Amino acid sequence: MFGKKKDKQKNDLQSFKSEKYQMKESYNAENLVVANLEYISSNASPYGPVVKKTTQKYIFEVLNENNKERYREVFTGFIADSESHYFDLPYVVNITALEEQLPSVANSISKYGLLLVLNEINNNNTRKLKK
Repeated sequence: MFGKKKDKQKNDLQSFKSEKYQMKESYNAENLVVANLEYISSNASPYGPVVKKTTQKYIFEVLNENNKERYREVFTGFIADSESHYFDLPYVVNITALEEQLPSVANSISKYGLLLVLNEINNNNTRKLKK
């Protein structure tokens, strides 16, 4: 009776892990998106929970699991949703197709090329923030 909720929560959190993840040699740009990460902090505040957001953008591969769209960060394999029901568990926000974010990107991108793409995206993001 008392352990069931904790067991369900533990099983839910397992679905975000990336054990045995290995990055592909190349990715189809059509299946990639760019997004920020956001999470609800478990740190106490006088105003309640605080939502924290990254300024860094990340590249995600779109997954379809049980008719639910999820996002796998291509470098780490971390799987995120577009919303969260847990403290301190990142979820994706400001989702944009990679080809929209960087129109000059190639259709097929090697895993090494993704490093350059990520750099370009975050440099463009930094320039926009400074204006």
